[in-house]
Amino acid sequence: MEEDGWGKGAVLPAIAETNRVCAYDRPGTFVVTGDGEEDFATSRSDLVDQPTTLQDGAADLHALLRASGERGPYVVVAHSMGGSIAKLYASEHPREVSGPVLIDYTPYDARNSLTRKQWGYWKILLGPPSKEALDLYPDIEWFDHQRNLEEVTIGVRSTWRHNGRDPEFEPFTPRVYTPSSCTAGREDSGRSKPHRIAQPPSFPARRRALL
Repeated sequence: MEEDGWGKGAVLPAIAETNRVCAYDRPGTFVVTGDGEEDFATSRSDLVDQPTTLQDGAADLHALLRASGERGPYVVVAHSMGGSIAKLYASEHPREVSGPVLIDYTPYDARNSLTRKQWGYWKILLGPPSKEALDLYPDIEWFDHQRNLEEVTIGVRSTWRHNGRDPEFEPFTPRVYTPSSCTAGREDSGRSKPHRIAQPPSFPARRRALL
């Protein structure tokens, strides 16, 4: 990776050739900068209490978009746990998302196919972080997986009540978007303390997308 965190093969600069894109740092995330165990850059967003939940992440995203002043609907692109956050956000705000792009996201709905014992193993595999990881980065992001499951279940039921269909299977026409720098707070979640959500520089282009 280059010093600014964007390697020559990074996805965002490539997409920015035809779209305007933007990324934000979730609190407690990090970027690997080398091969050593201490070669990483910590999140530039304000610290929050850990563990966190998908609802906290969705509330952060909603506050960020609202504070940006940009109008939707948005294409939301997310990976891993961010994909679960994006899916929950789309289920809670279906009119604000023209399409989610979920890359190898964490499928909490897989719980329906697991036994109680298997679900216990699954939670262990996902976290919490090891003592060694916490020693290196005490504020690293990690999740309360039982609460996440409950939030996903509530979100899906709410979506079904809203339009009778799961937005994951809804066809969409891609639209694109980027927010500007802003301050956000988790006012829609159980944590009311405002905190800053950091964003890398936006890339100029002819169209816009949110990542």
